[in-house]
Amino acid sequence: YPEGSVGRLMTPDFIAIHEDWTVKDVLDHVREFGHDSETLNIIYVVDERGKLIDDLRMREFLLRPLDARVSDFRDHTFTALKVNDSQHEALNAFRKYDRAALPVVDSN
Repeated sequence: YPEGSVGRLMTPDFIAIHEDWTVKDVLDHVREFGHDSETLNIIYVVDERGKLIDDLRMREFLLRPLDARVSDFRDHTFTALKVNDSQHEALNAFRKYDRAALPVVDSN
């Protein structure tokens, strides 16, 4: 990725889940695969093709019943950076949305 782009800073180590999973499924998945994740405070919801469709804070899962489905409480709103966005644009997005992590997506 170009010098100064968000793509240069992103990590491939994150937790991705599906909206048909229960909270228990998510927590089990985090326990099994979260050891290498740099951002456990945000969980990314992807569709069957792996495309990002939402992101949720971990607290959402900790405060819900274990049998609740992700699709029942996801809010359908998220902000994502593009791999070629500048680091300056990323900094502005972090400030605007008060986030410690934001997903980075490509054109697909």
